[in-house]
Amino acid sequence: MKSKIFDNLRDYNKDMFIRDLIAGVIVAIVSIPISLSVAIASGISPEKGLYTSIVAGIFMSIFGSGKLSIGGMSIAFITIAPTIAASYGTNGIVVAGLLAGIILILMGTFKLGTLVKLIPYAITLGFTSAIALVLFVSQINEFFGFNIEDLPYEFIPRLTLFIRNSNAINNFASFIGILTIAIYFIFKKIQLK
Repeated sequence: MKSKIFDNLRDYNKDMFIRDLIAGVIVAIVSIPISLSVAIASGISPEKGLYTSIVAGIFMSIFGSGKLSIGGMSIAFITIAPTIAASYGTNGIVVAGLLAGIILILMGTFKLGTLVKLIPYAITLGFTSAIALVLFVSQINEFFGFNIEDLPYEFIPRLTLFIRNSNAINNFASFIGILTIAIYFIFKKIQLK
């Protein structure tokens, strides 16, 4: 495994640094909330998610595959991290992360990335839709202001708990949530014009 960082630094100049700095800020803007949310959803302190994101970013920069590579925390991990944390604690999350990294390194070493082409589109669509659904349900407690402590990590019991407590919706929290979504869609329409 050879790092490309030295090859990329050979012709490095001020313009490239400015573009890299802007790209780094943009990636940080996206990566920081994701790393914090995965840590919080896993039941560990938010700063551990931030540390993980920083260390992973440094390693990805050193051992990355090229100039245009972007690496960061995968939001897909949020679908399994809370269950791992509930069953095995913080050590379980560390082991899961290390195993995922080892698998990725082995796949890169043996050039197995092309196997992704064999995964049908329906599976990819189903996987990403499931992630979206899990993220949606994980935000219901805060969005509607339920303030329910000790939520179950499993999808169906969590959703059932919200339905049973639907009379405890906080109208102010719901208004802020709906207003935020409305502002997002308004600005999106303005940008498209």
